Amino acid sequence: MFFRKKKRVFSYKCSDCGDIHKGSPSVYQKRPIHYLNVPKSERDDLTVTSDDLCIIYKTSDKNKEDASYFIRTILEIPITNVEEPMLLGVWVSQSHDSFQKYFETFDDDQSDFSSFGWLHVNQPHYQSFDADGFMTRLGCDVVGQSGGHRPRLYLHDSDHELVFDQRNGISWEKAEKIHKLWIHP
Repeated sequence: MFFRKKKRVFSYKCSDCGDIHKGSPSVYQKRPIHYLNVPKSERDDLTVTSDDLCIIYKTSDKNKEDASYFIRTILEIPITNVEEPMLLGVWVSQSHDSFQKYFETFDDDQSDFSSFGWLHVNQPHYQSFDADGFMTRLGCDVVGQSGGHRPRLYLHDSDHELVFDQRNGISWEKAEKIHKLWIHP
């Protein structure tokens, strides 16, 4: 007879706030890091944003060729012996064409949507920069979902820690550490 180890529900008592956080961590970035780089006084003129979409123009003439396009996606990181993965709501840059396709089908079943994107690694614990001081970018596939769910993000192979963790999962302790960094910056 074989016995399977029952997977647990993630929970921990936070040493920062004293609360008990239950359920696998689900955290998100409200806007892409690029949005925060636009001076507050210019954001109304140079950005168009929602909870799921963001366009950042370089100039107020809003030339689509000079714009950056982002969509919010879900990056899953399995937690060892835990029922549900950690979910990170992260922004991925898109080409104009991919963004337009996503936008046009936003209220439809998007299970046929897929695109290439870049994830700028600015997430707590994983934030990294290259030798020239630029934020690390990881190539990824964005895969649409049905039922109004945000698209899933699948990182391309690389030696970056975030790619390793998405493929192999993380320990309970690492999930707790990462979650605290997101909720208590």
